[in-house]
Amino acid sequence: MNVRYSKLSDTSIDTISKHSLDVASLPKQQRSTTARPRPLTAWMTTLWPLVAHFILSIGTAAFVLYYLNHRGFNVADHIAYVQTTEDKKMLPFSLTQSDAVTILSALIVVQKGALAACTTPFCWRIIVFLMEKYGLHRQDLKGLVKYRILAPQISFASVPAFVAGNLLLAVLAANLTSPVLTGSITWSPQNLPINNLTVSPVRLSKVDPGRLKTFPDWYIKKQVSRDGLVQKAVGLASIAWGRAAEKGIYKRVASSVEALGINTTIKEVTIPYFATHSIDWTKKKSELPAYIIKNSTHMATWDLLSRVPSNIPLIYLGAAVLFSYPITQLDWSDVPLASRMIDEKGLLVFWLGTPSINATQGLPSSIYIHTTNDTQRRYVFAWVNFTAGVGKCTQYRCILSSPSTIQNNASITPKPHLLTTQALAMAPAIAISLANQNSSLPSSWNDTNQYIEALLQRSYSAAWNILVDNFEMSQVNSSYRPSLPRLIADVNQPRVYTWLGLQLSVTFLCCIFLILLSQLSEFPLIGDTTLTPFYLNTTRLPESSDTHIFTKGSLLVEEEHSNRLKVKIE
Repeated sequence: MNVRYSKLSDTSIDTISKHSLDVASLPKQQRSTTARPRPLTAWMTTLWPLVAHFILSIGTAAFVLYYLNHRGFNVADHIAYVQTTEDKKMLPFSLTQSDAVTILSALIVVQKGALAACTTPFCWRIIVFLMEKYGLHRQDLKGLVKYRILAPQISFASVPAFVAGNLLLAVLAANLTSPVLTGSITWSPQNLPINNLTVSPVRLSKVDPGRLKTFPDWYIKKQVSRDGLVQKAVGLASIAWGRAAEKGIYKRVASSVEALGINTTIKEVTIPYFATHSIDWTKKKSELPAYIIKNSTHMATWDLLSRVPSNIPLIYLGAAVLFSYPITQLDWSDVPLASRMIDEKGLLVFWLGTPSINATQGLPSSIYIHTTNDTQRRYVFAWVNFTAGVGKCTQYRCILSSPSTIQNNASITPKPHLLTTQALAMAPAIAISLANQNSSLPSSWNDTNQYIEALLQRSYSAAWNILVDNFEMSQVNSSYRPSLPRLIADVNQPRVYTWLGLQLSVTFLCCIFLILLSQLSEFPLIGDTTLTPFYLNTTRLPESSDTHIFTKGSLLVEEEHSNRLKVKIE
């Protein structure tokens, strides 16, 4: 018997037997009888993978966008322990990052299985439809069967062929875009606050205006005690601040929160507030206060510094101090102890350097520079508008930015406080020490204003912090939410929508093709296309010169008594 099925010519395949598509695989004794498939069954067989692929695509994208995105997962174990002010507490079961990745991988596998079940039969439906309506060259048929891609010249031949070609391209793209989805997730380690956890409140120092009427005797009478407070305050500033400017951030150091993790949120905290509104550098000596001009700049500055609560350390390059204006000769101990919020203008004195060394190059060239005759030190002056007081974080809007350091996580409003004036009086001594150490300040070289603002804020905050801790009359309890190290999923949403768009384009094009098929094809819908190649009757086709491997005959499929199909060469 000649080999017919394996030797197709390069001529166009225009004819296909309707009867051959309708005949199911039957036993020999029943092959004379044909049975047409039920249309409802064929449509159900065709549509359920399509619906499953649509649902799984939407579900997978929703899992990534609405479950994974911005959610924290345990790093190693399903049961984690969080540090509180007292001990470690066990948390409920939670997924790990590897669990989340495993679930996503499983969803993608199932979704791709549905995609294959949905689109694989469409290849033979497209082949049969195109051969019915337009015919296919042998090489085009082989390309469709092997690669499931329609040649461009066929795709642009008609609207149905164009839809079919785009459907096959969409299927190919949808199969290859899994990395787009998995690569849309970036994992970053963060400390996340734990809600709904019962913990004992944290205790913070508080100065009660009703109880603190005067300064303690040890503070008034002992210079060494006040000097010690200044040294401790410089240490607090170094704990709380780094070299970043951090404009709009206000901080307080509290030893009671030292055990807690970074990003722990505290319900209610009072923190020092100092904001610089403007810095206007003087351009003429006449713009300085009469007291400074009359007593010489150098002597007047030292006279004002002698009135702060502590001894002044050696002043080095980059030191800056702020004095209140109008300038008074009141000693720090003469300042009344009253609750105040100070919003006024002060005079800033900044040691610029010497004729050979400067602390900055970021000042205007037109400013007034005072040079001392004996040491050749160069000073510049500025009028500074500022607000000093305290701010209050509420509703868990304060976080731990570093061990022992509490900072605001939202804007705060300044309010009066009992120690505002005394903190401003102590701030110059702290500012000089901070400038000397130069470890917790931004660089002054390019942006002098930023340097000055940071120096003033840090010195006032440290002064207020140390005074509250040492003048403590009572403690206030505040709830908090301890934080736990976790891996946070940050999803690139455009990439997820790109993946989802490709998947849904397959669903859309499949629906369009089914509509065209139902309207244009005279054949019944092929539900199960598994054995479609076996039902093609190719006996009328001429032989091909390209011989098949089975050169001695054709493959014959027979059914044995055990209901098994066997193949042999006829």
